[in-house]
Amino acid sequence: MANNYSQATVSPVLPVALVTDFEIVLLNAYGFHFETHVSNGERSYYFYVSDGESDELDHFDLDLIEEYAKQDDELALDLRQYILENGDCDIDQHISFNYSWPSLFQRILNKSGVTIQTPRPLEAILESAVRSADDQ
Repeated sequence: MANNYSQATVSPVLPVALVTDFEIVLLNAYGFHFETHVSNGERSYYFYVSDGESDELDHFDLDLIEEYAKQDDELALDLRQYILENGDCDIDQHISFNYSWPSLFQRILNKSGVTIQTPRPLEAILESAVRSADDQ
């Protein structure tokens, strides 16, 4: 179980159906972890940062991009296309700029077909998570 006194948390919990495996890989690279919870038969992810998030990636595993691109993951396909067109020397910078952790959460929350009731705007949620991490 998450220890809310020593780590930042992200609210709301996110339905499992909203989050792809590759999004989890990317969020983990930024320092986010998750727990799976079941409530009323619905599985959801509870994301948290235990040691502070990072705004930039360093040496992201290119094999992961290829692995998830082979599974037709939209983000991984986009990153593979970028590598094919531009090479991989600045892929960390490209990912950090185009798929930052705030933009990944925003992307997840904006997926069609699923509605999430957030108690506050996403910006406030993410700022609160960052402030909590900074206070540690």
